[in-house]
Amino acid sequence: MFLGYNIYYCSNQIYDRYWGGWNNNWGRSDKFNKQDFVTITPYLRELNIKRTDKVISIPDLSVNISLYFMDQKGWTSFGNSKYDSTIIAEKIKLGARYLIINDSTLYKEDFLQPFINQKIGSYKSIDIYDLRKISDMKFD
Repeated sequence: MFLGYNIYYCSNQIYDRYWGGWNNNWGRSDKFNKQDFVTITPYLRELNIKRTDKVISIPDLSVNISLYFMDQKGWTSFGNSKYDSTIIAEKIKLGARYLIINDSTLYKEDFLQPFINQKIGSYKSIDIYDLRKISDMKFD
């Protein structure tokens, strides 16, 4: 019986690794469009966003998948159940220069409003904002 369970468990793990799991469902969010992130890097370089510039990419419930595909350093919403202005201000103090948003429903959130005044670009479903000019602002 123990051997049968192990065979079943291993077959599920192998299936998820190659055909399911994270390949089909990044961070378990329907709003996360991985294809846009896979092809965005040249556009970011056109905007003079360097590989070493730190960004905040929200929402991304995976372990930094969006950062990996953008070839960027920075932070995602992984590990934070709810982003707020304090968290974004903290990341700005730590060197975040750009905010990358890939879910238009976030624009309804009040906490985001101070950070979305300096839009510098859009790529498919992704909007990019410059955070450098608001680094001295005070937040709640």
